[in-house]
Amino acid sequence: MCEGEAGTTQGNRESLRQWFGTVGSAAAWALHLAITYPLVELSCATGGRVFLFAASAVLGLVAVASWWVSWRRWRSMSPQERGSLVNSMEGTRQGFLVYAGVLAGGLFMLAIVLATLPVFFIDPCARF
Repeated sequence: MCEGEAGTTQGNRESLRQWFGTVGSAAAWALHLAITYPLVELSCATGGRVFLFAASAVLGLVAVASWWVSWRRWRSMSPQERGSLVNSMEGTRQGFLVYAGVLAGGLFMLAIVLATLPVFFIDPCARF
């Protein structure tokens, strides 16, 4: 492998990390919605809520990992880069993606937690 290929591979990894940080939490939330609602039927058939808790925990961890990737990149930016992006909304595409990832990560983590809370208090199999 020549030196140029190694740099390209490293650049591809950084790009993938950045995109995971930006959209990973949103994808985790969307999967959470798509997976947990059908799991209610399986949960009722087996008599437990383990599948609902497991899906929420795994996808919640994906959202946390996505937020963490963006947060680490945000902290590695210089104070000038961060300040110009937050105060005057000027900066690079990379800075915007990092900032959006930090904000979206927190929002979608909260959404997963709020969607999971009722499972602790309300029996999903109860007939009203």
